Amino acid sequence: MILKTPKPPAAAMPKGIVRKIEVEIPLEKLDSLFSVLVRKEYLEEGVEQLVEQHFTNLGSAICPAEAKRINWLKAKSGLQALSRLMGWRIKEVGAHFNHRGASLILPRSGTDVVQLKSG
Repeated sequence: MILKTPKPPAAAMPKGIVRKIEVEIPLEKLDSLFSVLVRKEYLEEGVEQLVEQHFTNLGSAICPAEAKRINWLKAKSGLQALSRLMGWRIKEVGAHFNHRGASLILPRSGTDVVQLKSG
């Protein structure tokens, strides 16, 4: 796994448009990681099929409007740790992940540190 530093904020997108999360590792490796997380019951089954809808290696890309959110099944602290390790910004996480089927409640601060409130 590659430890990644957060990127500067991207330009604002029109309301309702969600950017894919840019990753430096090949999507096949992210798919493999998600497969392991499914087996360990951190992620809902079938999430591997969502990788290309939510992640990109190509810079700025738009997530399809019909893309199903990725459902995190365990404690939010695990998603928080994964997010830090991968260098994902808090807004990215909130736009692409649910927690146990419900939307994530995110802090209002401008920090990039992922701090997910209990729901």
